Amino acid sequence: MKQKHIQEQFKELVYIDWFDAVAEAEWNETSKAEAHPCSTLGFIVSENDNVICVASTVSFKESNAKIHIPKGWIHKITRFSINRIIRPRAPKKKPSTTDSVIKEHYLNF
Repeated sequence: MKQKHIQEQFKELVYIDWFDAVAEAEWNETSKAEAHPCSTLGFIVSENDNVICVASTVSFKESNAKIHIPKGWIHKITRFSINRIIRPRAPKKKPSTTDSVIKEHYLNF
C-alpha cells in the first residue's frame, strides 16, 4: 500500500543533461568563461515554466537531496514513467529440480 501511494505522488523520473555556473572566490588570473556540464537523475517533485526540482529520495509527501535546475540551463531532458520501472511482481513459482541455471531479470527501456 505504501509503495502505491509513493508511485501516485511521484509519477515521473527524469534524467537531465545541463550546464552549471562556475564560481570562483579566490584571487587568481582571469580565465576564460566556462560552464560545467552536469547530469542529474531523480524524481520530479516540482516543476513550472522556469525551473524543475529533482530529488534523489522520496517518501510520501516529503523528499530529500533536491536540486532546483533553471530550465534555461538544461541541454537535454529525458522523462520516464515510474510505472515503467516499478512493476508488480509476478507470483513466485517453485523451482524445479531440473533448473540449474540462475535466471536474471533486466529492465528493458
